[in-house]
Amino acid sequence: AKCYGLWWFNRVEMKSKQVSKITDGGRRYTKKYSSRLRPKEEWIAVPVACSGVSRELVEAARVQLIDNHVPSSAGHRVWVLSGGIGRCAVCRRVLRSRRRVKNQNGRRYTYYYYRCSGYDTHGLKMCENSRYTSATKLEKQVWEFVRALLLNPEELRSDLDRAIDMERDEVRGDPDAEARHWLDKLSEVDEERRGFLRLSARGRITDAELDEEIAGLEETRKIAERELETIRGRQQRVDRMKADRDTVLEHYAALAPEKLDTLTAEECHQLYKILQLKVLVGKNGDLEIELNAVPTGGDDGNGSGGSSIVKGMYP
Repeated sequence: AKCYGLWWFNRVEMKSKQVSKITDGGRRYTKKYSSRLRPKEEWIAVPVACSGVSRELVEAARVQLIDNHVPSSAGHRVWVLSGGIGRCAVCRRVLRSRRRVKNQNGRRYTYYYYRCSGYDTHGLKMCENSRYTSATKLEKQVWEFVRALLLNPEELRSDLDRAIDMERDEVRGDPDAEARHWLDKLSEVDEERRGFLRLSARGRITDAELDEEIAGLEETRKIAERELETIRGRQQRVDRMKADRDTVLEHYAALAPEKLDTLTAEECHQLYKILQLKVLVGKNGDLEIELNAVPTGGDDGNGSGGSSIVKGMYP
């Protein structure tokens, strides 16, 4: 009757053996470790007492953190547009950070760039955008745009509200009724499963017939769970956009201009993630910025943009 979690013991089998190396200081002995995942039937479930934190609060925290990414620090600098913010306007793949070191007149210079990851990996057969875009210049242009938005909170609120309305319009019909339908379907699956098990216990159906019926019910269960997850994800996106809107307006938009200019690169990166900013760089250098863009593609960035507000073009 109590709420608890499970921690699985005995999931991994660890082995170690002693190995030796010849070093400048002589023979040296160390241990080498290896591991393998044990069969699931060997796992041991250990109940863990409830923490006292409500499921609703945990789910709300997960929604807030779902898109958080630590900005890349490759090349000993923070790449503010990393983590899916900067994308190629041709193929919408993410921009990859690049560093070039040149020696000129006896001095060493380091240049930082963004480049389409598709072209960078596979060349023209993957994407025709071969442009090296100066990281310093691009990040400055994006910040000037976002800074101007923050200094005009009325327009910013209007833009964010319009993005939320566009996302809400993507949901057609009655989500609550749809969720109830699929929950009822899950209940029906459980009831039918119990019925087939009773028939099997009485010898009314063969094991082969039971397996066939159970397989069909499991397929229906997966469909219902997938549909419920989709419905839940839609509402979570709208809730997250509302929370992000309030965060931006109450914290960042309330800062004085001189305070905005003291934000660190990591803080700017986090702000861009809250705004769901997408920065699209074209092969001719054109820059397109989307506010509250909702990507529909996978992690490789192949998808096209969903509901968004295009704020402008910057040469």
